[in-house]
Amino acid sequence: MDDIENGLQATMEHISKLLTNVGLFVLFLTSMTFVDRWIPLYVIALTVMDFSFLVAAQSFEGKHLPELKRLDNQLKTVELRARQAGQAKDIRMFHAAAFFGEMYKRAGDEKSVLFAKIQRKYRTGSIVRSVLGFLRDAGCYAYLIYLLYASKIGLGDFVFMIGIVINFSDNLAGVFMNLAAFTKDMISLRELKRLLKSPESGEDGEMPVPDTFESIRFEGVSYRYGNDQEYVLKDISFCINAGEQIGLVGLNGAGKTTLTLLLCGLLKPTGGKIFYNGIDIEQFSRKEYISLFSNVFQDINLLHFTIGENITGSSDGETWKRAETVLKTAGFERNLGERGTAASIGKTFDERGIDFSGGEKQKLAIARALYKNTAIFILDEPTSAMDPLAEERFVRNYKEIFSNRTSIFISHRLLNTKICDRILLIDHGRLVECGTHEALMKAKGLYYELFCAQQKSYGLI
Repeated sequence: MDDIENGLQATMEHISKLLTNVGLFVLFLTSMTFVDRWIPLYVIALTVMDFSFLVAAQSFEGKHLPELKRLDNQLKTVELRARQAGQAKDIRMFHAAAFFGEMYKRAGDEKSVLFAKIQRKYRTGSIVRSVLGFLRDAGCYAYLIYLLYASKIGLGDFVFMIGIVINFSDNLAGVFMNLAAFTKDMISLRELKRLLKSPESGEDGEMPVPDTFESIRFEGVSYRYGNDQEYVLKDISFCINAGEQIGLVGLNGAGKTTLTLLLCGLLKPTGGKIFYNGIDIEQFSRKEYISLFSNVFQDINLLHFTIGENITGSSDGETWKRAETVLKTAGFERNLGERGTAASIGKTFDERGIDFSGGEKQKLAIARALYKNTAIFILDEPTSAMDPLAEERFVRNYKEIFSNRTSIFISHRLLNTKICDRILLIDHGRLVECGTHEALMKAKGLYYELFCAQQKSYGLI
């Protein structure tokens, strides 16, 4: 974002200077043509040649800018990972320090080589432009001296033209230099253009979202990431009614998480439609539609602020009272002492902060979703890091916690999702089975095979 802001500010400055230079250029050009028309043509021709070398260098830089950004990101990522306390165990246990150093050096060397090539282009252009500048000025002065000795202009015109040539050359160079700078600014603004074209910044519907949730329906929905040829989801169709508790299961990479991201509006379908209460969700305000969902994502990201701030999204301590209630509902049992929900997560901003376990973080994320209290809850592997007793309690209380609420429970543990009203089984991007646990077991399809395999691994059969 800093590149974008700097690019916008620099662009406005260069546009202002460019307009000033153009105005003065026209004024000096008009004055010169009254005395001699060949001098301005000669100056313009050499200045255009001068400018062409600058453009060539900038084009070369623009062509390799994505590679420079990639290397910059790689350097920043390696440095960030190496400094993170959470990475220290892995780095030490797997003797990865040398590997991190090698990765950093390799990216740094690649960047240095590429940067040197770009600088060589600019240096070569600078040398050629200096030569052209000398030829331009020397040629003009020599021609004016010739006109003076040939008595084609008087001494007054000679002195006048010397001043005009200097100002004309400077302003013409200013026109091209600011034009070149403007072109370079556009490189910085490409990221802004990309952001403006992203789905989040694209066309937004204006229809208000209905107050009461009735159903959400996928109709022939397909999705693929970017320009990938392979579809992650293919022709998915189903309907979820208000109050239903849905289990979403499938093997790794089946497309479950992608389906939920489409459901809550964070991704837009490549094909097909999604309907909320029978209305295409494209008709709604994206921000308003996203606010209908409370998510517990598989990769939990808690801010290193207080527990109360994480759950409520507010620094107002008065709003934290309800946070204590949802923490109990989510099964969070850790004694936080006198600080309570004012205790910090992590030690980034507070040395007394608490480093919670993976299971505790999941409970905090569940509490955050319950506090939001929206129409639809999406829980993606919400118990994967919990201990067996905590997981059993959560699953046992699941129907009660989400009674009269619409929820989608994603899990690889089919014993957990069997409690749901209906189960959707995704396989290789397709919805292959749908029904109650009992109905799917009787069908003896893929769900039956997966469930029996898990039972066998647990020693239940």
